[in-house]
Amino acid sequence: MISFKPTHIYYLINLKCNQRCSKCSHWKMKFEGNILRPEVIVKCISDLNYPREFCIVGGEPLIYKNAILDILKGIRLGKTRTTIITNGLEMTPQFISEIKNYNIHVVVSVDTLEKEFWKFVRGDDSYDQVMYNLKSAIKELLPEQISIQSVLSEETKMDIPVIAEFCKKNKIYYSVQDYLEEGFNGCWTAIKKDINCGTSSEKCYAVGRNLSIMPNGDVFTCFQQNLIGGCEMPLGNLKEDRIKKILENNYINKVIELMENCDMPCKVLKCNIKEI
Repeated sequence: MISFKPTHIYYLINLKCNQRCSKCSHWKMKFEGNILRPEVIVKCISDLNYPREFCIVGGEPLIYKNAILDILKGIRLGKTRTTIITNGLEMTPQFISEIKNYNIHVVVSVDTLEKEFWKFVRGDDSYDQVMYNLKSAIKELLPEQISIQSVLSEETKMDIPVIAEFCKKNKIYYSVQDYLEEGFNGCWTAIKKDINCGTSSEKCYAVGRNLSIMPNGDVFTCFQQNLIGGCEMPLGNLKEDRIKKILENNYINKVIELMENCDMPCKVLKCNIKEI
């Protein structure tokens, strides 16, 4: 009997990235081996009776465009919305044309609109290409299919209002999340607040809702589950078992119970809040 019925699935397709963002250290990590076969993910989504949200993150997911297209084709008949978090470099007009008729939401990471500062942010002079792709996508997609997300830090706090105005002008949704030094592990500076959002008074909505899939097939409730005492082991692995069998493991009940009292600062990230 499956008691845990996740509605939000997060898939870390790989940590491989085509930018060298100063806010993040993920691009420094190496991943050996192939990504999961698209049919493994499609089976997982269908076995879960097509959850509300399926989010693909990286690294940079669009390095694996063909795999993403195969996943979209495989789950197209369900009600699941697929969200892709991208830096925009590979978000070409051709790719947007291929995915626009699916139930998709593309979230583009943009932390500045200043071309010179962009080089510090991205570690690369990719401003012109990303902005071309972004403006093309805004024209091609419906407003509910594309949005921009920024990370708020001491370095970017003056840029946030400019990006917000850009989004308002283009009639697309804009979201901002705080920079967490221990989460991004880059060289940016978190803005210190008088009231810490990551306190016991703030509920983590990932509890009993989220399921996270790692590049090697390991399944966790959230990407930080292994940092909770007593929850270090994954729930299972999609290369070895179907998701239904994994979710029948009694270990899940222990993990969810311990997550109820989790007070890590990642509670303020977009995957852990009530509205996404």
